Amino acid sequence: PDMGTKAVIDPDIDAGTPVKNVIHNFWILQFDGTGDNAKMIAEPRYYASYEKFIDSAENGGYEGKVELIASNAPNTIFILANTFNPLYVFRKGITLAEIKDMKQLVTDDTCFLAKDEDGDRYPVLTAFIHGNITPGQPVSCILRRNVARLDIKIINSSSDITIKSWQIKSVPGISYLATSYELPDVFPSMTNFSLIDYPIQQPSSPVVPVEGSSTSVTYRTYVPVNKRGIVYQYSGPEYK
Repeated sequence: PDMGTKAVIDPDIDAGTPVKNVIHNFWILQFDGTGDNAKMIAEPRYYASYEKFIDSAENGGYEGKVELIASNAPNTIFILANTFNPLYVFRKGITLAEIKDMKQLVTDDTCFLAKDEDGDRYPVLTAFIHGNITPGQPVSCILRRNVARLDIKIINSSSDITIKSWQIKSVPGISYLATSYELPDVFPSMTNFSLIDYPIQQPSSPVVPVEGSSTSVTYRTYVPVNKRGIVYQYSGPEYK
């Protein structure tokens, strides 16, 4: 079914990137506390178009306003952006722990990216916001990816070798929907951990000459969160 996927829409973001080019739609959920046992209150809301969300009321927009329940104690607001899915089901009374445990199996480097009606893929973004909810209160957050993007450059400095294919191996076999909070020291946990190998890749265009007789090919891929501690880069003599 994914053979019709056209592209991954993942802009390189800088200070001048319009928000509408990054956030296309979003869910907003409110929870009655900040701990993992906090439960969702009211109905989750889905905004299918960020542009309409910030547009004026006279144009049918929401003027950047959302309806939340006022609270005298800290609540949690969960924002889930770029799902392109208004039919997500969040059962009544779902907890923050259950939100953090939402995951899917990984089969390749795009299956955990959201897909629009044209078949294009987008990184999912999430945020958790904690605090009291008062009328007229502005809410701000930083949305973060739930995956990592890898830009890999393969350089072949040997005229006797031709690179015809490559493969990303030992990738986590599950991807979590939300990872924008303080993760445990080991994540995913060993009880939920499995590994897969991505499909073998081949150059989609001729290799590019670089310095001297070397050639290179650049490849972009995506991997789920894999927190396993720190690996220090080897700084000894270069291997030939």
